[in-house]
Amino acid sequence: FLLSGAREKSVWPVPVTMKVNGNLERLLLDKEEDRFSVPEGLTSLKLNFDQTGFYRVYYEDLYSQVWNGQPSAVDKFGIISDAYAFTISGRMPSQQYESLVSRFIGEEEYLPAYEVSDQLASLYSLTPRVGELSAKYHRSLLKTLAGRSDENSTILRGVASYRLGLVDAEFASDLSGKFSGYESAEPDMRQALAAGYARTTGDFDG
Repeated sequence: FLLSGAREKSVWPVPVTMKVNGNLERLLLDKEEDRFSVPEGLTSLKLNFDQTGFYRVYYEDLYSQVWNGQPSAVDKFGIISDAYAFTISGRMPSQQYESLVSRFIGEEEYLPAYEVSDQLASLYSLTPRVGELSAKYHRSLLKTLAGRSDENSTILRGVASYRLGLVDAEFASDLSGKFSGYESAEPDMRQALAAGYARTTGDFDG
């Protein structure tokens, strides 16, 4: 498409990499539509393998096969990033997106875990209907991060605590009770403590 809103009929060639039933395949998509035959039946699938291409992928009813391929952290990031883009654009039903997010509950890898957290926070700012899902996801994430002390986990724990406090009044109250130790708290936890305190007490000046 063009800046003016007009559309051109030209087709750009797109090199597609995909892992089909465990085998790496390549296809040059140089027309509007093409087919790839899998005569033995499709058991696992991941297009844009390792996220090396600049294109989005919507799997429609094939997400079970995508998960069968045990995608890497980078590919999980790509799967949920694409799903969010299709949801925001109205192409993916919200129920399907929420079902896909549920697959990330218990996720241990930083990249996809942070991406899902970001998405749920953005969606919650638009509609409170994702509040329950956000609370469930962030509770699970904090449980996964418990006892970890590496830098990524510390950052993610602070982010998850802050975002859970936005959707869970009881958790916000727990954070508020720890606000007196703000100065000695981990730097990555301070935003969560301040937000929990403000939400619980209504005191935005500290």
